[in-house]
Amino acid sequence: MAIALFTASVVLLAVFGLVESKVRDPMVPIRLVAHRNRGGVLVSRGLGVSGQFGLLLALSYYLQAVKGYTPLQTGLAYLPMMSGMVVGSSRLGPMVMRRLQPRLIMGCGFLLAAGGLLVLTQGVEPTSPYSTVLLPGLALLGAGMGTAYTAAVSTATHQVAADDSGVVSAMVNTAQQVGAALGTAALNVLAASTTAAYVRSHAAPGDSGAGGALHVQAVAHGCATAALWASGVLALAALTALVLINARPTPQNSGAGSSPSGRATPDGKARRTAEVR
Repeated sequence: MAIALFTASVVLLAVFGLVESKVRDPMVPIRLVAHRNRGGVLVSRGLGVSGQFGLLLALSYYLQAVKGYTPLQTGLAYLPMMSGMVVGSSRLGPMVMRRLQPRLIMGCGFLLAAGGLLVLTQGVEPTSPYSTVLLPGLALLGAGMGTAYTAAVSTATHQVAADDSGVVSAMVNTAQQVGAALGTAALNVLAASTTAAYVRSHAAPGDSGAGGALHVQAVAHGCATAALWASGVLALAALTALVLINARPTPQNSGAGSSPSGRATPDGKARRTAEVR
């Protein structure tokens, strides 16, 4: 059933793209998606979000079923990741955006996040301490994603015509939502199947392994496997950004309808302050 639904969704997406390319006033103009930098941002952002958010459900189950955290404690355990995202998006990203190409910022950000997930793969064990393993892994994940997101949104919306700004913003948000949904489904199926396979291979004859130490170890193993695959997805997001995106850094702030000095231009369009091929 899952394969049939996925196939149907691909077919419907292809039909939607075909219709949009033929109608006079498309809801999602194909030229916006086909733009090299914007398309690169949408794909890499979708992959990055799928790797990040796809792991959180399995990790939450690990924290509660293996570590014995309450739901409140589980939520608090994610604070380092959220703090890292704030630092990355408000400090690290803006600090380097005027000096480095967006593809380098996004690529390095996704790789930093992938490194955080690799740390988690080494520490997702029943006896792993939170402060020395989970905390730094989550902090690196958040800092990397926050840094990459800043460059992604800036590049996707740079020099977009006023009539297209709403559509482009919606596309960026849609890429995030679709990536999170697909990542959550895929990585948690992987975690659950890996957990079940671990129980089957390690259970004693006549023992289902439904509870006890074996079950705890199996859940930890499944979460570690999902984290490893999630790090691979983030590495793929970094590669996508490095290959597809070729925008130049923006030397100073600019927006639609303003010149580099911030004054409105006669034709109401922004002068070019960065070269976007």
